[in-house]
Amino acid sequence: MHDSHTHLTIEPLYNYREQALDNFVKNGGKYLLNTSNNIESSYKVIDIHKEFQNKYPKLIQNAIGIHPQEFKNHHFFSKEYEDVKKLINELREIHKKNKSCVYAIGECGLEYHDLMDRNDLEFSEKEKIIEIQKMAFREQIKLANDNKLPITIHARDEINSDYCIKEMREILITEGEMQTKGCMHCYAGGEKYLQDFLDMGLYIGFNAILTYKSGQNIRDTLAKTPLEKVLLETDAPFLPTDNVRKDKKRNINFGQPSDTLEIAQVVSEIKNTELEKVLDVTNQNYEKIFLA
Repeated sequence: MHDSHTHLTIEPLYNYREQALDNFVKNGGKYLLNTSNNIESSYKVIDIHKEFQNKYPKLIQNAIGIHPQEFKNHHFFSKEYEDVKKLINELREIHKKNKSCVYAIGECGLEYHDLMDRNDLEFSEKEKIIEIQKMAFREQIKLANDNKLPITIHARDEINSDYCIKEMREILITEGEMQTKGCMHCYAGGEKYLQDFLDMGLYIGFNAILTYKSGQNIRDTLAKTPLEKVLLETDAPFLPTDNVRKDKKRNINFGQPSDTLEIAQVVSEIKNTELEKVLDVTNQNYEKIFLA
């Protein structure tokens, strides 16, 4: 079993990290991609890797990267390109100094959700945020490709829009030149663009949204995705399973890597495939991307 996208650096999971890792291993956890969302957490994932290197020498892989939401604030507007380049250069330095324990770049990508509804921004500023996000994403694709690393990709659209996912597709084609490998994390682009990303060689990450009543579109997408292209993920501490959300007596009400087992069981049901096969095939998928 693996968790291809989790955030051990984010509270409340950070303070619970050792118990969370113990629970994951006890439930059959084999691999875990500890994913960054900014420069600070990129340093932090390296620290966590070193912290557990003796106890769990092969369990944790690390992704360093800058989430598109990091570029949502006004302070980027005055010298946006210089500021973004400074961040990317620092990210490159983190990789250069820690190559042996950096397995991927991310999470990185585009985030347009609720952007157009922000009343604190002029339309021109919203457009600038989009351009800044695109620049940062292109730079991180280049960092990944230059070092033959996979990427874990974030794409979130406005409700009832596919503008973000279309632009994501174009950037991956033009900047990645169809060479970028990795995973569409928490994929919500629907069936319309699914085959495009599969044709690029990307894998598709599925998490606890599969367990939500509102997640029928994600279940439909999973049904259309070959098991050989599926990755399991939690996005912990976000997106706890529906059972965790409903159980008010639980002390742990946030997502954790061990939730992967319940997610795998739902994948097994939707795919009408034995759980053991789901775990075996998706583990192989993880190895092909992050450990090859």
